[in-house]
Amino acid sequence: MPGSGQRASRSLCISIVTYTIKPEDFTAMLASLAAALEAANSAFKLNTRIIIVDNGQEPLLVKELCARQQDNIQVELIFNDNNVGYGVAQNQGIASMEADYHLMMNPDVVLHTECLLRALQYLEKERDVVALSPEVKDILGKLQYLCKRYPSVTDLALRGFGPEFLRKKFEKRLRVYECRSMVDKKLTSKAELISGCFMLVRGAALRTVGGFNEKFFLYFEDFALSIELGKLGKIVYFPQVAIVHYGGHAARKGLAHIRVFVESAWTFFNLYGWKVF
Repeated sequence: MPGSGQRASRSLCISIVTYTIKPEDFTAMLASLAAALEAANSAFKLNTRIIIVDNGQEPLLVKELCARQQDNIQVELIFNDNNVGYGVAQNQGIASMEADYHLMMNPDVVLHTECLLRALQYLEKERDVVALSPEVKDILGKLQYLCKRYPSVTDLALRGFGPEFLRKKFEKRLRVYECRSMVDKKLTSKAELISGCFMLVRGAALRTVGGFNEKFFLYFEDFALSIELGKLGKIVYFPQVAIVHYGGHAARKGLAHIRVFVESAWTFFNLYGWKVF
């Protein structure tokens, strides 16, 4: 570790996958990322590469929005001719990187200013931690429970598609699945499965597991990656790092998303084992 007053030199790759972006959300994300990187640079000499991979065939819009932020943040752009899926696109962004740390995140998040500073300081100290997940709130300030235990088919059905009265009946079960006690009490704790909306991972660990499993088009690729990373070290929920997230809720996005969700769940359980109840 560097001595007092010295800044450690570290490399950071940030990969963001876009699809039918909302300009105001995307602009807010870039501005918050610029501020978070500036804060992190107070403690680290960061060699940072930011790669945005667009799956939505919106090159003109993405270029325009990035250009508005070019005085504060520089990005590299990759445009796909069709939607290749989240995991494939993320792997395009990280394929040639040899960074110390990789941050995979969604375009619909806003980072608190000290988010990256605190996360990197923690990972520099806790060398057995391979991945970190932040505290997440929605736009109204309500906690989102994005850390999970290994799911059963019943858990997924209740949480994603169950009517309100049924979710209330099984609230205790869902509280356990969603690790609500850990999140509500703001406990820094070992996590089993974390969300792909913000995953900060050691580069060496990410390269060892080969990135995201490209069998998943959308949904459950983050669960699969969590399981593989968990074989190499600890995954930690670290609430001193905080973000705002606008997305989620596959069941509310229509039949196409429900179909993809079910297909990905089928793939996940076939790979890692079925748990019905």
